[in-house]
Amino acid sequence: MVVLDLVETTPDLTLVEVQERLMTERSERFGISTIWRFFGGHRITLNKKIGHAVEQDRPDVLKRRREWFEDQVDLEPERSIFIDEAGGVRNSLYGWRLNIRPAGPLRSDCRR
Repeated sequence: MVVLDLVETTPDLTLVEVQERLMTERSERFGISTIWRFFGGHRITLNKKIGHAVEQDRPDVLKRRREWFEDQVDLEPERSIFIDEAGGVRNSLYGWRLNIRPAGPLRSDCRR
């Protein structure tokens, strides 16, 4: 199917982008809610992508990371300022994927 192929090749599209691609490539007009229901019916869910920097394992980057870690011993905690950024990440990547969890009820001793 066209939409499934589209999501498989570019899983980070938004619903609006899927809608626009269908209009430009297929001359088909669908509402956002229709696309959302289609995804739900085919068990395609939006999932956060856990990022891993590709360059993280390069020798030069690895060397700098080790040097930085070794320098942490010299930090003075009483002179440090800690900033909690747990709620401030807004540039997370999301993508669509096939959700293979069972649709039926689970046994009482199972968890999702």
